[in-house]
Amino acid sequence: MFPIRSRCRLACLVVLFSTATAETSTPRDQELLESVTTRLLDVAEPIRALDPPPLLRIAGTGLRIATVIHRDGLRRRTVITINTDLLERVVKGDVDVLALMVAHQFSRLIHGQPLPEMAAEGPTEKPKPSGAKEEAQAEWSAAELLVRAGFSLRRALRGIARLQEIDKDAHSFDG
Repeated sequence: MFPIRSRCRLACLVVLFSTATAETSTPRDQELLESVTTRLLDVAEPIRALDPPPLLRIAGTGLRIATVIHRDGLRRRTVITINTDLLERVVKGDVDVLALMVAHQFSRLIHGQPLPEMAAEGPTEKPKPSGAKEEAQAEWSAAELLVRAGFSLRRALRGIARLQEIDKDAHSFDG
């Protein structure tokens, strides 16, 4: 039997591959996301403790990564969606850039930031937006998580520069 850390990582990755399709991403994108997620989960104890683990998926268009709570009756599931345009135009196969994006979403979960909830019939409630203090906390925590997982913060910041080249008003990957 696998140790608890491996079981949680496997559960997250099984969900990842069961929802990503060839129509929404390339096999290379999926491999990159698997690699990043595995390394980050190795150092993100609070994320591994979530039950069920977050669902990571590649879908949709736009320059956005978003984390929401999907609700189905009493069941709730954290879903992190990375848009294909963000992967193609900003990540460009750079593991450090993708790691920063995913680490930022994990940090929001670790710090208990309010997330929008979605149900089958649409949005259920809109949480108050995170303030500058909460956002700064998530950014510092993401940087720490990124470095602990062996990624380069310096190289990861290239993704923000790429995003700003595309959209001068952008300051974050969150849409």
